[in-house]
Amino acid sequence: MSRIIPILSALVTLLSSQIIVNEIMFKPSSIPEPTPEWFEILNISDTTVCLRGFKWSDLTHTPAVITYDSIILKPGEFALVEEFGYRLGYCAKIIPEAEWQRLNNSGTDGVILYSPDGIAIDSAIYTAENYPCIDYGVSLERKYPLRSGSIASNWNCSTSRTGSTPCKENSITTSDTIAPKLVITEIMFKPRVSYEEWIEICNNGDTTVSLNGFVLSDPHYSGMINNDSAIVEPGGYIILSESDMEAACRVIRMRAWPYLNNEGDTVYLKTGEGLIVDQAIYTAATDWDYNVSAERVSISADGTDPNSWKPSPAGATPCEDNAVWSPVSESKISLTITPNPFSPESDGNCELSVKAPWNASVQIRIYDLEGKLVRDFGYCRSATWDGSGAKPGAYIAAAIIKQGDKIERRLEPLIIKR
Repeated sequence: MSRIIPILSALVTLLSSQIIVNEIMFKPSSIPEPTPEWFEILNISDTTVCLRGFKWSDLTHTPAVITYDSIILKPGEFALVEEFGYRLGYCAKIIPEAEWQRLNNSGTDGVILYSPDGIAIDSAIYTAENYPCIDYGVSLERKYPLRSGSIASNWNCSTSRTGSTPCKENSITTSDTIAPKLVITEIMFKPRVSYEEWIEICNNGDTTVSLNGFVLSDPHYSGMINNDSAIVEPGGYIILSESDMEAACRVIRMRAWPYLNNEGDTVYLKTGEGLIVDQAIYTAATDWDYNVSAERVSISADGTDPNSWKPSPAGATPCEDNAVWSPVSESKISLTITPNPFSPESDGNCELSVKAPWNASVQIRIYDLEGKLVRDFGYCRSATWDGSGAKPGAYIAAAIIKQGDKIERRLEPLIIKR
């Protein structure tokens, strides 16, 4: 069994695998009074997430920080990011400090969500004219939470009598019965020999999946997988190839192959019914070396963002964990506390900040000297603490950094003074 299983168990706690854009109000009503633009985010995992440092942008502006506060989103919880405060649903409300990036009422626009490290983790793209049911005060809702937000068919108008469902399950939400959580993880698009292209698929779910009848395509050509042995186990890999090749996992040679462009292309993995299961968009400069694959920077990175694809430092890693998923480097890890010592009365808050590799999960906690947990900030790389729940004295701040089966800890004394 591939080494991917322990890595996935850690990566599932990454910020980038937790949060999606679930609803967008881009055409708010102005009657009887102006109402704000907003979008709703949802924690689709079973892990709490700290929203501090998350960013967002529309399709034309640079990413802006959503919040500098250590707002915790529990599993299944919603939060609203609003242009300005208004009487919406009952969940966390966030008004970014930066100027609001106005969303278009016509044409194409969208919301791109970024982790604190600047990795695009979800994109909700819409073309207003595709949804004639949209009117002032009617939101655009995501239908399948686990499917890509960049697919037009995964969005439609809210059918709620109020026109939207802030802080609640969407009116059009449908259970993700396509259970295959298949991810395109690596693309060999520029082999030295022209007929040796291949694509690696990872099963990021917990059930065995048959790819027989699935379709692999780019915008111009497609090929169906006609092979009963196209089976991929949970946490395992499979290679779809233009030609016969030897590899450590199952290789399926396809009779029809969507020839991949050396300068960039879009790759789709679809069910036989045409439903897009995963989508990868890569770009490459003319100096991209031959026989070097494009690797997805993490199992949960948005495959439709070209920045999610990097040249493999190993050349290629078919059937193995991507080389860009490098292990934690101790030299890259630090925990700083400012000020320390600190006084809640005079200093207000202290700031805890962790530096760690971008593809590691980070958790921040505070313990007393007996090892009793005083505060758990969840999974985030920075947090503020006002000393609540603690008396003056000495404490231990802990940063737990996980990547794959490796765990590193940084412990620093933290003093609360009178």
